[in-house]
Amino acid sequence: QAQLAVAYSQAFQISGDEFYSDMAKGILQYVARSLSHRSGGFYSAEDADSPPERGMRPKEGAYYVWTVKEVQQLLPEPVLGATEPLTSGQLLMKHYGLTEAGNISPSQA
Repeated sequence: QAQLAVAYSQAFQISGDEFYSDMAKGILQYVARSLSHRSGGFYSAEDADSPPERGMRPKEGAYYVWTVKEVQQLLPEPVLGATEPLTSGQLLMKHYGLTEAGNISPSQA
């Protein structure tokens, strides 16, 4: 997180583009909110256990779960040079074996 914050800060200093300033601020706010210990110091990472939905019991990696629809909406760009019409979302789904049913057994979740 520190390296990203520095890189975005430097990009802002060079370019003056507020996007980079906003990214640096967001990273530092996240670190202060989620990775700081009340006695001082910082955690290196967050636990992957998270509730799939508010009020539910935490499960491994639930925070990082994306639906097929979300992937397709977030990555609609065409893949340049593809031999057939293909979006970035479709490429990601093919590469990682993502399907509507998911890519792991429900018993593993």
